[in-house]
Amino acid sequence: MTLNLKNFLNPKIKISKMGEFQELQHIEGLKISAISADLYGDGRDDLSLFYFQEGANFAALYTTSKITSASINWNLKIKRHFVKALFVNTKNANTFTGIKGAQGLKEIAHSLSQALTLKLSQSPEGASEVVKITDLLFASTGVIGEDFPYLKIKNRIPELVKKLRTEQNKFIWFKAATAIMTTDTKPKLAYEECKIGNKLVKISGIAKGSGMIAPNMATMLSFIFTDANIPSIFLKAILRKVVTTTFAPFQTIRCCEQIKVNIGYMKQKITMVGLASGLVLGPLGYTHCCIEDMGVLRSIPNLTIVSPADGLELAKAIISSLDHHQSTYIRLTGS
Repeated sequence: MTLNLKNFLNPKIKISKMGEFQELQHIEGLKISAISADLYGDGRDDLSLFYFQEGANFAALYTTSKITSASINWNLKIKRHFVKALFVNTKNANTFTGIKGAQGLKEIAHSLSQALTLKLSQSPEGASEVVKITDLLFASTGVIGEDFPYLKIKNRIPELVKKLRTEQNKFIWFKAATAIMTTDTKPKLAYEECKIGNKLVKISGIAKGSGMIAPNMATMLSFIFTDANIPSIFLKAILRKVVTTTFAPFQTIRCCEQIKVNIGYMKQKITMVGLASGLVLGPLGYTHCCIEDMGVLRSIPNLTIVSPADGLELAKAIISSLDHHQSTYIRLTGS
């Protein structure tokens, strides 16, 4: 993995590119730690923990694949929308591990709940209640079909909880983003902030996955954290409304198979915006000027195609697409 240390050490808070290591800011109520359980055998960080002492509303989307990990199966059984911690391990996806994998995850959950409860009891405020195993979410990524190394992970939980940091700086976020990587060449981090009324809202995110979104988001992990007080029901609605925008020929024709399988057949709720039919992009070449994209997408099921004639129709089309029950392709001209 090659890092641009000049950019990493740059004190600027906002940098335009994720690869230049934006400085993710402190999220109130969140504590983070990342350590090594030596799952890779080289000492690199492979465990990360995100702890919300006062709890946090959450929303999640998982792969639609029929083959799921023990972690996803665990999370799907959590019916409440309020959690205390998210635990992530890399190197082993805990998939195709059967009863042993599920039982190993359960042992980790018990150890983690005990360690977090103990840490809470040692705080000045003390512990008014225990951290239950149903307060915990899990994510695992890595190879499938190998025995889940739950003992190595379980033995490192006390140290993982001990290392929790309240103040998050660029290094802490970078460490956490690195700890969830598998074959990625760089950690992926992003930060944004906005104002709602007079309150500044911070949004920090990390992700892993390099050309590994198929099948059906099965090998991608992405975690977004914010200090905004948003109920889970609204978080889930926001999370489901995904909008992507790029040049029409590249978005559709080059990615036709992914759109067909992952969006059309799987009935995902995604809005795509395709730009330019070449009316003002002639110098870029005929590949930017084609209109075959609409013909190609008309053959894909569960996909609605809209071509607005002006800005007013475009605004209405975008608003309508967010509430539409199917995926939507909004086709814009280059004029």
